Amino acid sequence: MTEMMKTLLQIMLIKIDEEYQSCQQDRHKLHKLEWEGKESEPSVLGEVEVRADTVIGLVKTHLKIGVKDKGETVAMLQKYSIYNSPVLLRWLLEEGRNFNHFASYMTNIEHLRMTFLEMMNAEKN
Repeated sequence: MTEMMKTLLQIMLIKIDEEYQSCQQDRHKLHKLEWEGKESEPSVLGEVEVRADTVIGLVKTHLKIGVKDKGETVAMLQKYSIYNSPVLLRWLLEEGRNFNHFASYMTNIEHLRMTFLEMMNAEKN
């Protein structure tokens, strides 16, 4: 991976951290709604957290020590798309407009995932 690509990923990580901070009110509002809601309903916050932690962790690991098994990394990146979650898709369509900052954070996580996936696929070839 070139230094320019690494720099791009580092910038994206900084922007995602900033976006996470800026969506604090949305996260609190969503947490309150989920806490008061039905226990049987999946947590949007939990679904996003799992995906964000996985994608950010993969990128940070790659930047720090590289990736030993690119095939496994690519598979994980493909698996953890926000768009692979029916819960998140439904929420984005039905409620996302009421949580603009949090929806933007989700979009930035997805953008990081797709960018890193593209970089991994380019390296494999």
